[in-house]
This record gives sequence, structure tokens and C-alpha cells, in this order.
Amino acid sequence: MTNVGRRHFLGGLLSAALCERLLGKTKGDPTLRIGFISDSHVCLMMPDNNKAFEKALAYLASRNVDVVVISGDVTEFGTPEELQIVIDAWNRAFPGGRAADGRTAAKFIAWGNHDYACASYMGRMTKQQLRGAFPRMLIDEKAYWWERLCGEDFPGEVFSKTFNGIPFVGAHWGHEEESVDWMKAHSEAVDVSKFFVHVEHPHPHKTVYDQPGGPKAVRKFLNAHPNCLSLSGHSHLSAADPRALWRGSFTAMTGSTPSRHAMVLGVYPDRLLIERRDLKHDSPAGPDWALPFPLAGNPAAPFDHPSADSLVV
Repeated sequence: MTNVGRRHFLGGLLSAALCERLLGKTKGDPTLRIGFISDSHVCLMMPDNNKAFEKALAYLASRNVDVVVISGDVTEFGTPEELQIVIDAWNRAFPGGRAADGRTAAKFIAWGNHDYACASYMGRMTKQQLRGAFPRMLIDEKAYWWERLCGEDFPGEVFSKTFNGIPFVGAHWGHEEESVDWMKAHSEAVDVSKFFVHVEHPHPHKTVYDQPGGPKAVRKFLNAHPNCLSLSGHSHLSAADPRALWRGSFTAMTGSTPSRHAMVLGVYPDRLLIERRDLKHDSPAGPDWALPFPLAGNPAAPFDHPSADSLVV
């Protein structure tokens, strides 16, 4: 067994032991139940993606989530036709905007690079070629399609909502760094000294998946907020991979594609419980992660992936 494999194996044993201890103390309903997926890449030409997305939504509806977070790349080409598929799938999974038990289920979506026509293959096309291939794009009709998707006016590139007293801050693709000044300017509405959720498509600099990219200003700001949960996508990393969760000065997690996994996050007064579901095999994707507040990791925490302690801005 390699050193990395041994660390992951031992980490899994420690995770299971700690979860058993923590889960025994978690009673009653959570303050908020969050469904989390990313990178659905809904597309007219990729029916398997669309079926997986709808299956993920149906699962989250059956788990009676209060809010569904989709951290970007909802669509493949960023077209209204694709977004209509998303809207129709949501309405089938959450008829009348309600989960299986009748509770109201909200959406919290941050658009990614594909939604904003910034996919790498699009960058290799001229403007004429791009418009020839995609005559209608979401970026041309943001306000209209956001209203169709979320039932509200387009809130801007950085925005917030509060669910059951817990603030969420979202930033659309290319505007992640702007969320820092936005949070500073809206400190009365979003109290970042307490538990809050930050959602963007790329993960903050040097957090999950050991990747060096990502917004540096966001990482620097969140370093001072140990009760922040950062939810991102972009990497397409499996939720079963321990690198999908990073616990340093705050906690960051990347979402898995609906064709693989969905996650349900239960927010309790003293901890965050993360359930990972393998949608392909209809089974758990690993033991639940139970993270006590504050969410910032420590050297003894079994959830730090191997390089977490060395990732310092």
C-alpha cells in the first residue's frame, strides 16, 4: 500500500470512528437540510446527462431538502434550450416547488463557465463561429431566464439569500473575487462571524482536489472565517474521494456530477452532517462526515486530505 493509500485508509477508519461517536449525539431534525450537486452539463445532445440530473433532483426531493445548491455548469453550452430542460426537470422532481413531504424547496444556483459560454472549446471559436453555433445564449438574456429558473429578478453577479436563518452568498462565473467586497459591504445582512455558506463554481485557491488554481482573494478572505462552508464545482471530482473535502482555516467541498453522486448536508446546532449518495448504484458513497462547529480543521481532524496542512496562501 502506498503512503497516500495508507493515509486514506487510516483516515477512513478514523472518520468512521468519529462519525459513529458524533452521529450518536445528533438527534431530531436539522436546522436546514441542503441538497448539493454540481456540473450537471444538461444538453440537448447528451440525454444521459439530463437523465442523471433529473434522477439527482428526484433523490434530493425524496430526502426533503430545504434548498438545492448547484455550484455551476448547470448547462453544457449555456443556451436557453438547455435551461428549459433544467426547469422542466426541477418541476417534475419538485412539483409546485415542494419536496416529498410538502415542504417548500428553494434553489441556490451559481452559474459556471459553461453557463456563461466560457468553455475552453468556445474560446477557440471566433465570435462569428460562436454566434453561428449558438444564436441564443443565457448571457444575452440573463434576467429573463433567471426569472424563469428562480422565479425572481436577476439578483446580480454576487447575491445572497437566507434559509432558516442561515445566509448563503453566491457568485457567478468570473465574479468570484467581487464577492469579497460584497460581503464586506453587506455585513449587516450577511453575518460572516457565524455559520454561512459561500457558493461559486471554481473552488477557492488551493483548497479541494489539491489544485493550485481558484480565486485567491476569496481564499484570503475566508481564511478569517472558520465557520464558513465553501461549496464549489468545476473539478468533477468524485464525492467518494477524500480530496473532495478540505478542512483548513475554513471548510471547502466540491460537488460531484449528478451522474455519480449527490450530497445531503444537515445543519445542526453544533455540527454539519454530510451524507454522500452513489446515484449510479443507489448506495452510500462512503461513511457520513460529521464536522463539529467551528468548521475549521485542526491537526487531529481525520477529514484533512494529506496536503491540507501545507496549503497556505
